[in-house]
Amino acid sequence: MASIVGRQQGGATWSYLVDGTLLGQQIECGNISQWLCWWNGGGEPDSTVIGANETGAPVSYLTITMPAGYLNLDPESLQVTLQWTAPAAGTYRVKGNFLGVDTNEASHPVAIVHNTTTLYSNTISSFNQKENFKLTVPVEANDTIGFVVSSNGWTYLSTGLQATIQLQSTPAP
Repeated sequence: MASIVGRQQGGATWSYLVDGTLLGQQIECGNISQWLCWWNGGGEPDSTVIGANETGAPVSYLTITMPAGYLNLDPESLQVTLQWTAPAAGTYRVKGNFLGVDTNEASHPVAIVHNTTTLYSNTISSFNQKENFKLTVPVEANDTIGFVVSSNGWTYLSTGLQATIQLQSTPAP
């Protein structure tokens, strides 16, 4: 699973963004211990949340069933992104999946973007629909890889994400 916002992991930084704006304040989701959330503070339909289920068990809240070890990216009417910033140049393996976690899941796009170039795109349109990805991406230091969930409306769009990024090789000196 990806790290919590702004946390350094192996020199890389993970960030949570809504329409390009960094989310910072962590809150507790639905009064559920160990379900950590970041919220943009907006009202409906612009109330966007990213949540991390660190409970060790599935969590159900409203129409969402979030498996353990997943992030929940819920864009409402906006776009939400988990963004990784490369600590160094190299070739990285990007592996994981997007998962429909809303029992009333509405169809919406998901993507993986390297800086501004789309590397992967798909559509999540049903509960428990899992779309795996495995990419090899050459990057420069400070390049970004974004896991993007976009809106096609504003309800029933919660999408689970599991992602790992591992260095495979470094450029020759």
